Amino acid sequence: MVDRTILLSNLAFYNKNIELIIEILKDNGYLLGMIFNYINKRIKSLAIKKSTMTHNNTSSDFVDMDGVVRNLIVFPYIKSIFNKITKSIN
Repeated sequence: MVDRTILLSNLAFYNKNIELIIEILKDNGYLLGMIFNYINKRIKSLAIKKSTMTHNNTSSDFVDMDGVVRNLIVFPYIKSIFNKITKSIN
């Protein structure tokens, strides 16, 4: 949720969208401390990813919640191709 808010929304709507995420998570029983911790980690991770992509010019990097940069391959779901890829990976 946080990633989509940051990556897809206009800067003018960040605060409103983050507040909405906080309300949704709070209504679903999450503790405020945990919500803020998660949101801060995702924002930092996205900032690192943006910095890494800017410096390395690579779009296949993914920064996980711990700030570790990992390569990422995205495959569209096409049943016949997905089954072949799954079999070759496993």
